[in-house]
Amino acid sequence: MILPNDIRNIITTTASDDEINELIKVGYELVENYLDMSILNTPVVEIRSGTNTNEMILDNFPVVDITSIEVYNATSDSWDPTTFNFIVDKNVGIIYLLNYDVFINGNLNYRITYNKGYADTDVPEIINVVIKEIVVYFLNNGYTSRATVPLKSLKIGEVTENYGMSNSPAQVIASILSKLESRKNTISFGGSGIGI
Repeated sequence: MILPNDIRNIITTTASDDEINELIKVGYELVENYLDMSILNTPVVEIRSGTNTNEMILDNFPVVDITSIEVYNATSDSWDPTTFNFIVDKNVGIIYLLNYDVFINGNLNYRITYNKGYADTDVPEIINVVIKEIVVYFLNNGYTSRATVPLKSLKIGEVTENYGMSNSPAQVIASILSKLESRKNTISFGGSGIGI
């Protein structure tokens, strides 16, 4: 996780820690939206339908860890823990059951609790560099809060001539984010881990 002092090592600013932290969050959100993947380690609960296969594709990736896999019990109207042994491809968010187990067919019959994103120390360095550049740009241009940031999100290929001058905030941020575009398929997203 990037801290205010990491930014102060790059730029002299009178912005408070709270202001810098808010801009760091905006930077993370821009990168997450741009890459269409999770960066910050965040707990998630998903309700998924079983497909009678041994794999379950999660909505989010990368995955830090799986906390629980539960199956819906219609008789007691509750979620019961499973005893599945599984592995997780953390890079793409797929759970693979072992020992010939399957996710039994059903409509929204599995509840999976997990942490999406990266562990704080595992965020790829290129992502940290890009977020720092975004925050420095904001501070250099007088943007000190989420409310003053002149854009909400950018996706790969979204910035066009419609934004006007080449040095508009959207164009500058898009230029910084484009450093990730060529590296999107080469960023190291951790490795597969075994779930219990």
